[in-house]
Amino acid sequence: RARTPHSRCARPGPAHGSAGGPWTPDRGRVTAGCPRSGAGGWARTARPTLALSPARPHPTLSAEGRTPVAKVLFLNPPTPGSYQYTLARGLEILGVEVRWVRWSSLQNSRVAKRIRRRLPWVAAHRIVEAARDFDGDVLISVKSDYLSPRLLSTLRAMEKKVVNVYPDSAGRLLHPADRAALGLWSLITLKDRLAVDTLRSSGLGNLRYLPQCFDMDAPHDLPVVDVPEGATLVAHLDPDRAGWVDALFDAGVKVFGLTSGMRIFRRADPELYRKFRQCHRGGVVSERAKLAFYARSDVSINLHRPDELFGINKRTFDICGMGGCQVVDWRPGLSDLFLPGKEVVVLETPGELPRRVRDLLERWDLRREIADAGRERAFKEHRNDIRAAELLSLIDEIR
Repeated sequence: RARTPHSRCARPGPAHGSAGGPWTPDRGRVTAGCPRSGAGGWARTARPTLALSPARPHPTLSAEGRTPVAKVLFLNPPTPGSYQYTLARGLEILGVEVRWVRWSSLQNSRVAKRIRRRLPWVAAHRIVEAARDFDGDVLISVKSDYLSPRLLSTLRAMEKKVVNVYPDSAGRLLHPADRAALGLWSLITLKDRLAVDTLRSSGLGNLRYLPQCFDMDAPHDLPVVDVPEGATLVAHLDPDRAGWVDALFDAGVKVFGLTSGMRIFRRADPELYRKFRQCHRGGVVSERAKLAFYARSDVSINLHRPDELFGINKRTFDICGMGGCQVVDWRPGLSDLFLPGKEVVVLETPGELPRRVRDLLERWDLRREIADAGRERAFKEHRNDIRAAELLSLIDEIR
């Protein structure tokens, strides 16, 4: 059941699934890459039930005698499909009470980030007010684009533990606007193990490694979307990914997402822009519609941003969790999370993309084998409740 907690104190949701009974990985699933039915739909086939490994049970008392985390306050808007929403659902599964800062409808819209940057005192007032009324001591922020050093100092003076779960590349965290506040956070988690080791060696002892995850309750009740045959890429295609356009065109990949930045090639490189226009099939795709694309596409392409030199993006976990056959460009640390060649198909260079896609489209059994293996690994090790338990363990270390 998808809930949007808009009040400051959101009631904890059910442990697993909706009111229709406990959710299983096969409930309401559409097999990725399976043959379409004659009416244009998708044939539902039985898939083996996955044995879910339990997350670390949340203890009633830690080894040092401290009371474990029972309540957390998220400083971000509760947008369904966002990473903070996925992480909050994992915490609720573990029995942690999740609360949210009360944001207005305007601040919860697509321009919320711009408003909080231009009007930082508005965000600071709401956060301080919510933290003062919050009877717990753990505040969680996904990213930190509107938390100034002065605001962090105020929250720390209130004896609050402020945690920054940072899902982007570590290079963005070192922006001058955020770099001054690095030492004021109680805990910062990064998906880049190399960046954590490097920054900790320079004196930042509040950094920890925490990979991303996927929402285990997401695969059911997906919206109906028109997914074309072949390979698809659902992502914002920015000019910094222009080097992939030739490979996407040769592989016949259909691109869905915001691509307004590619207009700069209309005059600079007309041939590249023509190939891009032939690949592009749709504009902005909602978060839940993305999951439907991952589940129903024959092959899902996943390209990291150029600034993501290390660390694995959330799309990697979402595609595998939805049971999709994934082709992803290689990044250090990928083999620690998914097995290349067995659970995901890895690209070393853009020139490999057409051949990889062609081989997968010609062999339905190979797509099914890779999709099932990746899905099993995702549900075994990368669910949001498992990642939430790891986050609670890191928070217990600083309390």
